[in-house]
Amino acid sequence: MQAVIFDFDGTIADGLPALLRMYDDVHGRPVQRTQEAVDSMRHKSMYQIAREMGLPLWKIAWLAIRGRRMLRRHLRSIRVYPGLTELIRDLYEARVKLFVVSTNHSENIRKYLQWHDLDTYFDGIYGGAHFWSKAGMMRRVVRREGLDRAQLWCVGDEKVDVMSARGARLRIISVTWGYSSKHGLDSLKPDKLVTTVDDLRKVFRQWMK
Repeated sequence: MQAVIFDFDGTIADGLPALLRMYDDVHGRPVQRTQEAVDSMRHKSMYQIAREMGLPLWKIAWLAIRGRRMLRRHLRSIRVYPGLTELIRDLYEARVKLFVVSTNHSENIRKYLQWHDLDTYFDGIYGGAHFWSKAGMMRRVVRREGLDRAQLWCVGDEKVDVMSARGARLRIISVTWGYSSKHGLDSLKPDKLVTTVDDLRKVFRQWMK
C-alpha cells in the first residue's frame, strides 16, 4: 500500500512567523521583520536563526527544551502552507496512507490538524522524535504500520529529514519552503527536490500511476 510520511514544522505548518514571535519573547526585543530578512530566515535552520539573533548558547539550549511548549501558545496563528490542504486531501482520496513524524509533540500536531480540518486524513501521528535524527521513529512507523518501503515517500524541509530518511532506508522528497535552503538540501542529494506544492503534486501523480 502506498504511504507518505510528512514532517510537520516547516513542511505542513508554515511556522516561521510563530517561531519569530517565540524568539521575540526569549530575546526581549522584536526580530527584524523586513521581507528580505524573513525570506532569508526561511533558508536557515532554527539554530542558525537563533545564533544570528545573538542568543547565547544557554538560551538556545533552553529553547530546545522549552520551545515546543512555548510554540503551543502560537499554534492557532500558524497557517497551513498554501496548497498542502488540497494535496493532503487528494492523497487521502487516492487511498494513500498518511503519517506525520515530527520532533513536535503529538498533542500539538493533533490539535493543529483538528483546527485546520486535516486530522481525519492521517492514519498516524508520531511526535517526539529525536531532535538530531528521526530515523528511529521512521523505522517504528514502517514496522508498526506494516508499510512497504518501496511504496513509501518521506517529505521534509530540513537537512535532518534527508539524513533521517537515509538512515531508515526510505526515499525522501525535500521541499524548499521550510527552514533549509535549496542549495543546502541539494548538497545532500535527496531523491527528489521540489520548490512548489505543484512540483510535489507532480511527483506524487507520477508515483501513483
